[in-house]
Amino acid sequence: MDPIFSLIERTPAFAVLSSDIGGGRLGHAYLFAGDEVSAEAIMLLGAARALCPEGGCQKCATCRRILAGIHPDVLSFPEGGKYTAEGMEALIAEIYRRPTEGEKKFLLLKGADSMNLTCQNKFLKTLEEPPGDCHLFLGAAREDALLPTVRSRVRRLEIPPFSAEQLLPFARAVCRPEEAELFAALGQGSPSEVRKLAEGRGRELFELALTLLNRCRKVEDAAYFSGELAARKEDFLPLCDILSLLLSDALKEHCGAEGQIKGLTAEQNRWKKQFSNAALAEIIRVIKDCRKRLTYNAGFAYTADALLFALVRGRS
Repeated sequence: MDPIFSLIERTPAFAVLSSDIGGGRLGHAYLFAGDEVSAEAIMLLGAARALCPEGGCQKCATCRRILAGIHPDVLSFPEGGKYTAEGMEALIAEIYRRPTEGEKKFLLLKGADSMNLTCQNKFLKTLEEPPGDCHLFLGAAREDALLPTVRSRVRRLEIPPFSAEQLLPFARAVCRPEEAELFAALGQGSPSEVRKLAEGRGRELFELALTLLNRCRKVEDAAYFSGELAARKEDFLPLCDILSLLLSDALKEHCGAEGQIKGLTAEQNRWKKQFSNAALAEIIRVIKDCRKRLTYNAGFAYTADALLFALVRGRS
């Protein structure tokens, strides 16, 4: 079984959905508030639970086709990766088509929070009164991007962040063996973030974070690294996430608790002795402030320099 399905099956959200299906109370529309990977997994599991003769055994032909995304009565949208006006018309037309094989069909709207207002408004009437044989599952990592009128027409089930320990089996399935434990800790409780780290530059950013912590000691060092960060602006926010986790771990260890990231060498951990608890807490605060500044479109150079000079000040 895919580890993501094992993870989702143990969530309260899936327990509620499964109870609704088993008790004959399946509603016409559900919103699964959680990261993209988790939302897609619970939508597929819910459809399998409803359509499988054995109640979601994950072994029969019906379950295998659903979980593989090839069942004719379980359709995923948007096609092409983006919601468009024409795509919404096709989606709405599909809602009114009869199921192909059974008495129910499911439309899975992945990343529903990426719909623009035109698409959401086009969808509203159908969302309010879909035909009885069609059930709509919406996934959204940012549910506040959905119109209140959309949110009021669905049953909301939340998938909260997972612990690093819970994420580890999934990380082992999508990461290289030597990176699984690290990326499970860096994933902020999100399978989607773990996958992004595994498929992107997670290891490279982690090494950059350690380099900053170990080598950004003087004003001249800050000036040097300022240029490097300016050349990779798109990596700044994930770099901040990694730095926050490393600094939080150091603070926990200074206080006698265990950190999340295991297996670092003595050389990689050398910087931890150079910062007091107060300095670690202050740098974590500065990182939070940096994220907020970028949200309000503050200048990147000013924001990056604030972080770098906080690292310099923390050693003094």
